[in-house]
Formats: sequence, C-alpha cells, structure tokens
Amino acid sequence: MCLIGLAGRTEGADSECSSSPRDVRTTSTSPGRLLQCAQGVALAALGQLVLWPLALGAATVGADLERLAQLRETDPQAALVQAEELWEARSGELDVGSALLASLNAAGENARALELTDELLGRRLPAAREVEFLAAKLEAIESLEWSHELDELAQRSQALARRVGFDEAIDKHLTLVAYAYYEQANYERTAELYEQVIELRGERADSRQKWLLGNLGAVYAQNGRYPEAIDVLLRALAIAEELGEDEPTTILRNIGGLHINLGRYEESLIYTRRALAAVDPDSSVAASLLGNVGVAMQHLERFDEAQESYEQALEISDALGVENSTSLNNLAYLLHQQGHHAKSLDMLERALAIKEKNGQWDTVAVIRKNQGENWVALGDRSRAAELFEESRRLYVKHDLRSNRLELYPVMIDNLEVLGRYQRALELMREFKELYDATVSVESAERIAELEAKFDLERNRSASDAQIQALENSQEIERGVRVVLLSVLGLLVVIGFLLVRALHFRGRANQALEGKSEEIADQASKLQVLNDSLVRQSREDELTGLLNRRFVSAHLKSEVPRLRRVVDRGGRVEQLVIVADLDHFKSINDVYGHAAGDRVLKAFAQTLKSVARESDFCVRWGGEEFLWLCPGVSVDDGAKLCARLLDAVESLRISVRGEVVSPTISIGMAPFPLWESKISWESSLAAADAALYEAKRQGRNRWYCARPNRGFSDGWSGTNKSLEALLSSGELMLEPGASGRRKASRALLEGTSLQRTIWSRAS
Repeated sequence: MCLIGLAGRTEGADSECSSSPRDVRTTSTSPGRLLQCAQGVALAALGQLVLWPLALGAATVGADLERLAQLRETDPQAALVQAEELWEARSGELDVGSALLASLNAAGENARALELTDELLGRRLPAAREVEFLAAKLEAIESLEWSHELDELAQRSQALARRVGFDEAIDKHLTLVAYAYYEQANYERTAELYEQVIELRGERADSRQKWLLGNLGAVYAQNGRYPEAIDVLLRALAIAEELGEDEPTTILRNIGGLHINLGRYEESLIYTRRALAAVDPDSSVAASLLGNVGVAMQHLERFDEAQESYEQALEISDALGVENSTSLNNLAYLLHQQGHHAKSLDMLERALAIKEKNGQWDTVAVIRKNQGENWVALGDRSRAAELFEESRRLYVKHDLRSNRLELYPVMIDNLEVLGRYQRALELMREFKELYDATVSVESAERIAELEAKFDLERNRSASDAQIQALENSQEIERGVRVVLLSVLGLLVVIGFLLVRALHFRGRANQALEGKSEEIADQASKLQVLNDSLVRQSREDELTGLLNRRFVSAHLKSEVPRLRRVVDRGGRVEQLVIVADLDHFKSINDVYGHAAGDRVLKAFAQTLKSVARESDFCVRWGGEEFLWLCPGVSVDDGAKLCARLLDAVESLRISVRGEVVSPTISIGMAPFPLWESKISWESSLAAADAALYEAKRQGRNRWYCARPNRGFSDGWSGTNKSLEALLSSGELMLEPGASGRRKASRALLEGTSLQRTIWSRAS
C-alpha cells in the first residue's frame, strides 16, 4: 500500500503511487516498483517529521508573545528579560523583534530600543512592519528627547507615505510625528506633515479629516499664517455641516479669534457668537468666548459693550471657581484706556495673584509694567519706578529680551521726570547694549572701532620709536662729519664714510616720509571714524532722524538759555509736537518687521518734508516721533499738524502685494507751558496727554494741551501732577482737525486663543 505525503512528492511518484486499490494491485508484482513506493513513503514520513515541529514552534512563539504582552503590563523588567531570551533564540522573526521593542520601551530602555529599530529598519520590510518599527522609534526618540533624530525619522516616514499612498497606520504615524514637531514649536514642519496627511486622504469628508484640518488651522495660526488658517478652518467647518454634526465650537472660536488678529472685528463677532450659542452659557468655554467678544468690541471702540462682555466672562469664571487672568488683564487695559486707573489697578492685582500662584513669571513681569503705567497716569512716579524695576528684574531673570526692549524707554522717561539721571543713564546704557546684541550689528562695529584705535596707537608708538632711532642716527652722522673734517689726511676713509653717511641719510629720510604718510593715513581713518561716531550719537540708524539721546541733551542745555531770555523780559515761543503711528504693532504682526521698518522710514521722510529747516525731527522711540518747532506759536502749530496729517494720509506703501496706508495721532503743547517754571519735561508730558486724548477719541487726529489763561499762573510754583492740572482746568486739552479716514487696524495685540492683549498701548 502507498501513502500520500503532506508535502509535494518526487517526479514519477505521482503516476506510480496512487491511493486506488487498482494501482496497488498492479504494482505489487514488481519488486522495483515496491522499492519506489517505499521511497515515497519514507519521504512523506520525513515531511511529517520536519513540518510538525515548525508548526508546533509557531504555536509556542505565539503563546509566548501573548504571555509577554500580559507581563509587560504588570512587570516590564521581567517581560524584558524573557523578550531578550526569545530574541536570542529567534532573532530573525519580526514578531519577536516587535515584542522586544515594546518591552524595551516599556522598561525605559529607550536608547537600546532605538538601536534595535535601526537594526530592524535596515531589513527589507513590508510597509505594515516598517510603519510599526518607525512608530516604535518615535516613541524611543520622544522618551530620550533626542530631537536631532526626529528629522531622519520624519523623512523616512514621509518617503514611505509617498511610496504606499493612503494607509490608516501611516496616517496615524505621520500625525504623531507632526505632534512631536509641534511640541518643539517647529510649526513649519508640523504644518508640512499635516498637509501631507490631508493630501494623502484626498477629498474625504469624515470626522478625522475635520480634525486634521482643525489642527492644521491651529498650527498655521501659531506660525502667523492667519489667512491660510482661516481657509482650512472653514473647510473643517464645511465638513462638520455636511456630516450634520453639532456646531464645532473650537473651530468657530478659532476662526473668530483669527479674524481678530486680522483686524476683522465684525467677522470675528459673527463666528464667536455662533460658538456662544452652541455652548453652555455658564461654562468656562462661554467665559473664554465672551472674553473674545470683549476684545473685538474694544477694538471697534464699543467700550461699554466690551466692558460688559469682560464682566460677564469674569462673573462666569468666579461662579465656576476658574481663573480667568486674560479677561482680567484685558478689562484692566480697557479701564486704563478710559482713564479709570484705580479700577485698572484692581483688575491687575487680581490677575497678578493668579499668575504668581501658577508661577507664570513672564506674565507677572508684563502685569508689573502695566501697573507702573497706571501709576504714572495717577501721578505717583516713584511707585511706578519700583514696579518698572520689578518688571525689569523678571525680564532679565527669564531672558525676555523683546519685553525688556519695550520696557526701557518707559522706565527711562519716568526716571528723567523724577530727576534720577544716574539711574536713567545706567538703564540707557543697558538698553543700548541689549539693543546692539539683539537688533543691530553696532556691537561688532564698536569692537572694530576700539581695535582700530588700539592699532593706531600701537603704530604711533612704534613710529615714534623708529623716528627717534633715526634722529639719533642722524646725530651720530653729524658727529662723524666733524671728525672727518678734522682728519683731512685720511681721504679714503673720509670718502668711504661720506658715501655711507649719504646712503644712510637717504634711507632715513625715506623711512621718515613713509612713516609720516602712514600716520597721516591713520589720522584720516580716525577722522572718518570720529565723524561716524558723532553721526551715530546724533542720528537714529533706521530713519536718519535725530535720536532721543541727542535731543534730550539739547533740550536740557536749552532750558538755562530760555530762563535768561525770560529774566531779561524777553518772550519765548516754541512748540513740542509728539506723533505716534496708529496701530503700528498690527503692521509688524501682519506683514513682518521689515515692512514695519519701511513704514517708519516713509513716515520719517514725510515728517522731514513737512518740517522747516530750523525744526528738530526726532525718532523718540519705536513708532513715536518728536517734532520741535522753535519760534512757532500754538496757532501756527495747528497748521503744521494739519499739514502732517494730510501728508501721512496720502502715503501708500506697497507690502507683499498689498497697500498699507498708515495714519497718525498727534499731541502738541507749547514750550514752556508757563514761563515761571521752564521745564521741557512738563511740555513733553502735556503733549503726551494730548496725544493720548487723540488716540482715545479715535486716532488720526490732533489735540493740543495749553494753559488756561483764566488762571494767573497754571503751575503756581507747585509740584502739581499733570492729572491734577487737567482736573482743575488749569491745563486744557483742545481738539484739532481729524484726518479724512478712520485709522486703520491691521492686527490686534491678542490672539485667537485668548492671549493677553495689553503690554503697551498702541
């Protein structure tokens, strides 16, 4: 009888060995045939013996892997020991490698896991295995915080996605890689990965596509790509509507916030109110949305509605026991704008308590600065100085350089008014040093300047030594001549010495001429350098206008001269005009700092074109400019302000294919305000108050601060604060002309996600 084996048989056995009884009978008579059948039986039996242990082994490994997975949950270290033993016995099997990877990561052996993934990824793998091992490698990288490994992993993952196309496992893995970049604040790479996943998914309109688009919109927003963010969020919103889902409040809230960032406040209100209608009116989400409504209303100058929204947000937060420092700070800013400084301070104190408790010291520093500005407005500059110092200390400690650059001008102004000139000078130097290190290349130029001076001095010293040596040689030469004249008999020697002396003198004169030319060249370079330093000490590097330091020194020296004129019975008539670009921070935020610099330069040129030859045009700080007009009365100043408003309104600056049309607000005051107390600081403070009033009344206009002649002498020799003079009527704020159009708003000092909007009034 011939048995059929489990595996394939040899050629010929098929026809000779059969299970039919007829075949058995026909072959039984031939010994050769019987031998062949015996061979077939042996081969079949051998196949059984070989394959049975393999099948049994596979079943055993499967059971081992199941036990490992269970053990990893309770005892990762024991699971790792068993996984290593299994891998040592069966290192070629991918399932075992996968189990060892999981055990290494579970036991915290992430560096070894990384080595194993590299080994496994070096093999030829099916796509499913490749994405599995890439995911394990990502887990190890994140645990080790080895960000330098992330780029290589991302590139291989993206290449796999391009090769395979859409796959749910790859979709999930790329999303996790994107999140790893997001945690590093690398928003460009995060967006790139989300874009690839969305592209691979095609035109799918499901909940995951909506989620991916929502995340991409948030990443675009973080990277300042606001129009693109709104576009993808609107696509996510359309999918939600197509699926018949409830209003996606997070997407609606972010669209509303982005419209705020782009200065589209009415559009912001549409989406934010849609989100409000879809949430529990007493929830923390509702409080956040009401805060955004307040921001939009505030920038639409609907101040009562803005205040109501902030107060509602805070009422909800208080009822829930939830902290809401953002609405507190924004309400404080609103109250500051409206001149309610004491109430603003109350709000800031509440916000401060929250931030200090949470250890958010960067925001604490901002709040301290804002408190200081309120105290300045209230007339307590000493208290303001203390708060500014505390803000500066925190900025320095946490290396918040941009905030420090913004703080210094406010501090220095305050200290100058207080007469603390030494501290003001120290901060001015500190400000300059930080500015050089972070904004300009002036530090490098200063080093080069000092090196040039050192080299010049060293060359001069060397030259002096060489010249002295040559002069000594010439003295020796003269002595030699005397000796030669007295020894007439030694003609050969005399001739020889004369030839040498003449040759030496020629070389000496030649060397002297060369050194003289070198010194003259060095002196010329030093003069050029000195001219440059003088120019830098006078001029603002960006705009070419005079700078604050030079004009401050000029005005201080001008005060004694004006006093002498008044003492001799003369009349002093000058004008201080302060101009500030409206919503300038918006231009920087939307178009970038290069565009902001172009606007500053364009305004500076416009100011110079309007000013007279005898005027001082000054970049006072940031987007604020000072215009000093000697011999000009307040009445004549009205014409100058109107002329400047018109000139700025006609500006059209092309930026990234769009036209930026800036506007300005202006405040002016006579200098001096009162002849009994000649103080340019008081005139500047009055002009600032007029500027603030122009801002408060809608921007793109001018206001004038002038003494009320109904009082005998507004200052009366006292130290009344500016606010007290305004309250008593001794100092009046009079409106002038406004521009033809409403001041533009390119961007809000806030974000789609409820960030603090007040660091400095714009």
